[in-house]
Amino acid sequence: MKYILITSIKSKLSESEVLKVAKNRECYFKTVPGLIKKSWIIDEKTGIYHGIFEFESKQDLDNYLKTDFAKSVSVAYQTREAVKIQVLKVKKEQTN
Repeated sequence: MKYILITSIKSKLSESEVLKVAKNRECYFKTVPGLIKKSWIIDEKTGIYHGIFEFESKQDLDNYLKTDFAKSVSVAYQTREAVKIQVLKVKKEQTN
């Protein structure tokens, strides 16, 4: 069963600086077991960035969250407040 992880942050950095940090961290995601896809989006009204990760299983997601890399998000992006994490179970998929 697939799971979605959403991490939400508000950074002290400018948008270009946030995107530079994201680019520098990109290569690590290619090595994360069970990670299918990652998207990086911004809510332009609030300035909050969201990382959306799709994992093959809950175990893969849990293992990722235990890594030092996952725990380094707040420091890497110089967040203004704690990183918000939401875990969602995929019940049904549809492709076009």
